[in-house]
Amino acid sequence: MTTYKQIRPSEVGFGKPITCQLFEKLRDNPIAAAEGNSPADDKYENLALANSTATLGQKDRLIAFRQTRVDAGGSNSTALGIPFRVNRGGNYNIHHKLTDSASPAFGSTTTGGTITTKVNGSVSNVVTAAAGAELNEHILINLNRRDLIEIELTKDAGDSSGYVYCHSWIYTSNPHTDYSCMYGFINEEETFVLAKPNITPVDTF
Repeated sequence: MTTYKQIRPSEVGFGKPITCQLFEKLRDNPIAAAEGNSPADDKYENLALANSTATLGQKDRLIAFRQTRVDAGGSNSTALGIPFRVNRGGNYNIHHKLTDSASPAFGSTTTGGTITTKVNGSVSNVVTAAAGAELNEHILINLNRRDLIEIELTKDAGDSSGYVYCHSWIYTSNPHTDYSCMYGFINEEETFVLAKPNITPVDTF
């Protein structure tokens, strides 16, 4: 671990020379503080570094939202949602919900399909419902910092509606702040892939 070295007042007084020793301290001390190898009053707050905690099925604090749409009536079409990286490890509760264009608002319980959650390109979780069945599931996923998350939607061939939507709300129980909700994105798979900002719908399901 990097050694923390105290910067004395005499080293930073007016007219004092800039020394190699001072620059070394300015370089090493932030690293030592991040590693927890510094005096107690120079460490980062523990809560700033703590891993995320979450409970399966618990819609606590929303930190991210993704929506993926497939337009391909009567075929097994697949769309890979907008990927995003995790800036904090730990457990997260993800709420997946499928709807289609034949249902009012987000209230459908008749859309079939498969939602695949991928971590760094590998399948982490798969939830499936046949056409005519409900897909409204919570999953608990454990992640490391900098993991790449992708949510893939496959439309069931038995669903003949024009569009199928996958809504994914991501929750933590201990956010960094009360203002840490990420902006939502929609991914549309038609004859081309379109990514654009999206208003986050309220998770009332």
